[in-house]
Amino acid sequence: MSNVITAIEDAMVARLMAKLPRTFRPAESFPDQAENFDFPVSNEAACYVRYDRSTYAGPDAEPRRAYAPMRTLSFEVIVLVRSLRGAQDGRVSSYDALEAVRLALQGQSFGGATAMAPAGDQLQARDAGVWRWAIRFTCRAPAVAVADAGERSTMLQRAEAS
Repeated sequence: MSNVITAIEDAMVARLMAKLPRTFRPAESFPDQAENFDFPVSNEAACYVRYDRSTYAGPDAEPRRAYAPMRTLSFEVIVLVRSLRGAQDGRVSSYDALEAVRLALQGQSFGGATAMAPAGDQLQARDAGVWRWAIRFTCRAPAVAVADAGERSTMLQRAEAS
């Protein structure tokens, strides 16, 4: 059984692979061992998806909310390119790359969550001729507590009594 984070991340990668130009290779989940990452000179652009964090809406006046608060999930797409504006040898520009990623993901729903909304982007680094950008997306999904049938009815009875 897949968790919601993996389901969303995998769907984001699949969407990027389907919608981005072939010059964006690879488009995949961020590698487990980031320190061993290599961006080959032959690549014009690449993007990597990683889960960043979640925040949870606190319980409100409705007691049942404690058992299914809304969860805002944040994902980051790391975009690597070799040109800021695309003037160098007709390469993909940072700005075009950021827009292509935004257009591929904005408004798309994955893993039962709400549509992806861009939350911001920023330059993280420029090193050895590579511009590294991060564009963040958020979506929302209920964080439902899981309990067996007997436990669940007891939890709801306590919640409704409070």
